[in-house]
Amino acid sequence: MCWDALRCLLLAGLALASPVQALTPNDFAEGLDLTPVGDGALQRAYLPADVYRTATRADLDDLRVFNRAGAEVAFGLIPAPVSATESAWQAVPFFPLPAPTKTRRGMGGDALSRIDVQLADNGTVVAIRGGSGDHSLAQAWLLDISSWREPVAELQFAWRGGVAGALLELQVQVSDDPANWHTVVPRAALARLNFGGHDVLQNRVRLPPAAGVELAGGSGRARYLAVRFTTANDATALNRPMLTAVLGRAAAAVNTPQVDARLLAGALVDGGLNYDAGRYPLRAVSILPAKTNDAAEVRLLTRSTAREPWRVLG
Repeated sequence: MCWDALRCLLLAGLALASPVQALTPNDFAEGLDLTPVGDGALQRAYLPADVYRTATRADLDDLRVFNRAGAEVAFGLIPAPVSATESAWQAVPFFPLPAPTKTRRGMGGDALSRIDVQLADNGTVVAIRGGSGDHSLAQAWLLDISSWREPVAELQFAWRGGVAGALLELQVQVSDDPANWHTVVPRAALARLNFGGHDVLQNRVRLPPAAGVELAGGSGRARYLAVRFTTANDATALNRPMLTAVLGRAAAAVNTPQVDARLLAGALVDGGLNYDAGRYPLRAVSILPAKTNDAAEVRLLTRSTAREPWRVLG
């Protein structure tokens, strides 16, 4: 930005000035030095926190750059990029859950509740017993994600069978204990269609964040998934879907821009503590109790100016 001088001034907090009068560094509340790197015609610098503290406009339109001679230098504000890196697909071990050999009253035809799943000490599935041994009759499949460090965000299926030209409806459940399951995807559909020389393949199911973090009631992290084909009962044994491969991948890794932390001093205002962050774009707030082993209930409110009413954030 400052190719014609050794230093620049970055100033914020525009004072009142005549609209026809050229601005000078003296028209601004505060400023700081910018030192160019190398001799490139274009320079880039991250805005320090003090710029947001003294800025009077949310869009930073009161920000100016001057060279050492006091002349304005053209500049542009570029938001820090936030990108995401897609995770790699990896194979997920899967097991057919046999159809029950006997339906007991009150079980609601739930194949999961009558299957004995044997686990190793590390939680991986060793064997599944109970019900019919005919895998073509399986109405549900157990997916072992106990070795995953990150929650599974998306599943990709390959299968054979199923009624030709029809959607294959399913639901997904999660568990940290194969005896108890919690539904996270009540209804999804797979499709492998062909007509008039056109093909449609829908073989992926996205999982909500709660599917891999905490189960209902906070019982622990999900280690197993159960995929139940809800249309299996409507198909003959020869046309029932049978999984042949399952892939999964974690959520895309978000590459966050440069972040720094600020310690804010609070002042008692309106029965609470007021922290002035200026225009600084806060992403998170960390509040520490005054005493060790203490807990406090707090409400977080915000406003842009002292004349505006408070708005509840959380």
